[in-house]
Amino acid sequence: MKLSECNTSFKGEIKEVLESEFDSKLMEYGIIPGAELVVLNKAPFNGPIYISIGSQKIAIRKEEASFITLK
Repeated sequence: MKLSECNTSFKGEIKEVLESEFDSKLMEYGIIPGAELVVLNKAPFNGPIYISIGSQKIAIRKEEASFITLK
């Protein structure tokens, strides 16, 4: 399942960050395989997805979220 397809309150573990122009930026934010995350909110109309990883809260675009697969 891709992060872009998850519902609010989803809790899961990152399986893989697919190669893209965003992958190094995502890894800088701690979005790496094995990290646990929670989907806090999804903005309407293809807006950003708000997630929590550890003590960080991050907003990422839906396009970026489509490169993150979850367990």
